[in-house]
Amino acid sequence: MARFDGKHLRGLVGPTISKVHRGKQIIQSKAVTPKSARTKGTKNAAEVFGYGSSLACAIRKAFNTVVAGFHDGDMNTRFLTEILQSLRQDLDEKTNRVILEELNFSALDGFDFNLCSPLKKSLLVKPEVTVTGNILQIELPELQLPQDLKFLKGATYCRLNCTVVSFDLKNERMLLQEVHTADISFTDKTLAPQQWTFETEPGCLTVPVLSLGFMKHKMGGLVIINSQKFSPAAILETVFSSGEIDEAKTKKWQRMRFSPKYIKRKSIIYED
Repeated sequence: MARFDGKHLRGLVGPTISKVHRGKQIIQSKAVTPKSARTKGTKNAAEVFGYGSSLACAIRKAFNTVVAGFHDGDMNTRFLTEILQSLRQDLDEKTNRVILEELNFSALDGFDFNLCSPLKKSLLVKPEVTVTGNILQIELPELQLPQDLKFLKGATYCRLNCTVVSFDLKNERMLLQEVHTADISFTDKTLAPQQWTFETEPGCLTVPVLSLGFMKHKMGGLVIINSQKFSPAAILETVFSSGEIDEAKTKKWQRMRFSPKYIKRKSIIYED
């Protein structure tokens, strides 16, 4: 549907597309692929791409609280590429479906949301992720400062943010778990070992993310100085828990936030 911005129409109007170029209204025919040209392979590929795009969008949005929009310009495309790779590697070409239990999102392990400032170049000690039963634990050993943590120039304070989001991909639900933090002053010599624990759910994907927020004192308070040019944040390690989904429990989770333009998506994930 087209929208009128007060001067021009923008968007679809029947078989035409209305847009503005150099201040002038332009109306052109919408490209149509003949049905005869749409092979089964083409349709299947489009279905996987459409679902992968919607899934990538929903997962990215779940981390807004720690990424805060400070990602590089190509992040969306890079993230989509990894999601599509994860779906395609376990895709049954005959059914064009992926069995939930066979999904592997390890391609996202270590994914940096901002390649201008990779997390490992600021935090030189790697957090360890372990899973015991339904407990996911993230451990960060003692930091020696400033050797193990490189401060952004001008920053006087750093906050480590660590959180986990669990995804029930079958029912398109997600749970944003508590954000754990550790505060570090530029004058500190060490940071004590940190240990954060989270629960996992059977049949669900769990994704832990760690980010660094840098601040400086200004007018009696602290202000964030992260930007799209510098904001370390990364996925630590994806974990898929085997077992049957407790739908009575995940039903209470919030819906995954799919983009409106992918509203006609069709899930390609099913349980065996």
